[in-house]
Parts: sequence; C-alpha cells; structure tokens
Amino acid sequence: MYFIYSSLLGLAALLLVPYWLVQGLRHGKYLSNLKERLGFSFPALAKLTAHPTGAIWIHAVSVGEALSGIALARRLK
Repeated sequence: MYFIYSSLLGLAALLLVPYWLVQGLRHGKYLSNLKERLGFSFPALAKLTAHPTGAIWIHAVSVGEALSGIALARRLK
C-alpha cells in the first residue's frame, strides 16, 4: 500500500512540474523561495555564531509542537 501511495504521489509531482514552472515564471509563485523550500538556503542561520554558549535548539514539526516548544523555551530560560 505504501509503495502505491508513494508511486502515485511521485507521479502527481512529476505531472505538476510544468504547472509549477508556468506559475513561477508568469506570476512569480513557487520560484522566489525555492532554495529555502529545498533546504539549500537559510538566511537567518548565516547570522548565528558557530558555537553559541548556552544555546539549546528545539525542533518542532507541527504547530502544536511549536507552541509547546515556546512554552518549554520560556521555562528553560
């Protein structure tokens, strides 16, 4: 079942590439932040020092995790 789902999702993505390119070139959608979407560029990370003292990184995937991460960060601070 997972193989079928992954295959259909990959096929749909391939079929939508021309649409995304047309929208990107015509309206400036999808292409303006493509590097960030693919994980190649994070401008905010370039400003950080290499080894900040006392830093704790909190990773969150969903909105709920991010909100609980804020509460956790405040308590840790």
